[in-house]
Amino acid sequence: HALGVAVTTRSLTRITRGVDRSQAFITGLLHDVGCLVMLSVEPGTYEPIYERFNASGAQLAKAERYYLGFDHSELGAATLRRWELPEGICEVVAAHHLPLSAQRHQARLIAAVVLADLLAPYVGRREPAQLARAAFQHQANQVLRIQHNQLLVVTERLADDIAALQALI
Repeated sequence: HALGVAVTTRSLTRITRGVDRSQAFITGLLHDVGCLVMLSVEPGTYEPIYERFNASGAQLAKAERYYLGFDHSELGAATLRRWELPEGICEVVAAHHLPLSAQRHQARLIAAVVLADLLAPYVGRREPAQLARAAFQHQANQVLRIQHNQLLVVTERLADDIAALQALI
């Protein structure tokens, strides 16, 4: 999932102004690092929550806050700060499940990660036109303002872009 979100975020930034592509890739790759931390530190506590609610990132974050008192976005951002990653990346990781606001610092990168997180799980399983329509209608696109035809081009290329990167591994 992380690799798919990273590639998708980078692909979206090709058609979006004001977002650094390398920062977008790294942020997409690390956006759910809090889940990995929880799965490795507290697997008995976290795994049932993750398994039950992971189908929707927003539902997972809500369930985490209910059962644990914090969510994977907060934990991920705290982890990345401890690792001394750039604050901009930490901010995006912390905010990727919060309501979007065009006034928020890093709003365009947050919106790109949100759209990528929406699209990546369905690449290769849904038609590119369906993915483009879902992205175009999503609230994150109110921040990015990407045209439908541009989203269609991105979604048509995603499976190949992800496969090319996976071939390197």
